Amino acid sequence: MHTARTLSLGLLSTVLLGACNPDSGPMAPAPASPELLSAPFHDSFREPIDFVGFEDCVGEPVRITGQAHVTINLVTATETQSNQHTVFMVNVNGTGVGQVTGRTYRYHEAQRSVFESPTAEALHGILNDHIVVRLVSQGSAPNAVIRVAFHFIFTGQGVPKL
Repeated sequence: MHTARTLSLGLLSTVLLGACNPDSGPMAPAPASPELLSAPFHDSFREPIDFVGFEDCVGEPVRITGQAHVTINLVTATETQSNQHTVFMVNVNGTGVGQVTGRTYRYHEAQRSVFESPTAEALHGILNDHIVVRLVSQGSAPNAVIRVAFHFIFTGQGVPKL
């Protein structure tokens, strides 16, 4: 046990003394970094929403108002400038009012789309898209839930297959 403690203290002393060396410690000039193979991009913003829909789902048109939170993440190959990985997400929260009866609803939508492709020159990859919309009545009126899921595969010729 005493030998292990001595060895640990010796290693710690070596590391600390090395950190004080101006040519190799934390204050030493950083070596030139290699050019990155991929460049990430991230954006996040909020947008107001205002639309009328859902007549077929709840028996009357419903005016939806609220806010959408949009998030975009991209990874782009620096050499070819092609998007290799894209994630697009939207979350919407709002309220709804029936245009005939005045019934009130809560509205929530979640969408996530992901696209993967190694190159733009020979477009092939996968697109997954998932959307869930919920319109929840604040009374005895019917609720509406809409679910959509897509899975596309793009062949090497750029032809989508569902």
